[in-house]
Amino acid sequence: MSLLVGAAEWIRSQGINQWGHYLDGSGRADLAEAIQNGDVYLCSVDGRPAGTISLHLTPSDWDRQIWGAAADDGAVYIHRFAVAWAFAGTGLGARLLGWAEGQARAKEKRYLRLDCVAGNQALNAYYAKRFQPRAQAANIGMEFRQYEKVLD
Repeated sequence: MSLLVGAAEWIRSQGINQWGHYLDGSGRADLAEAIQNGDVYLCSVDGRPAGTISLHLTPSDWDRQIWGAAADDGAVYIHRFAVAWAFAGTGLGARLLGWAEGQARAKEKRYLRLDCVAGNQALNAYYAKRFQPRAQAANIGMEFRQYEKVLD
């Protein structure tokens, strides 16, 4: 939870109202359920939490709202991706995304997908280096950018 709170604080410092449910604690139940379902992975370095990523092998309600009819076409969806500030700039995030790609390939999925707030320029630039930008979609009164990697 501390990794997600840290990421939410950074997002808010950028003037973007996303992940507020981790700041006010209301996201705890959702996170606990994802952990119980085996969707959440934690990366540690020297015993310290360094990063986290959630992989959904089937689309969630959120994914269906963002991706529409395409949501059910054999994708793994990334959620709750965050790296601790102490490990920012070390390449850990890219390694976690590479690991996620390997997991998707092992499950013989066709795509690896994620979304983020369209107005978060830094995060969009980060994802655009690693994924193919797709369309934008509106949800909860905000615009989100879709990103996808085709897995051959």
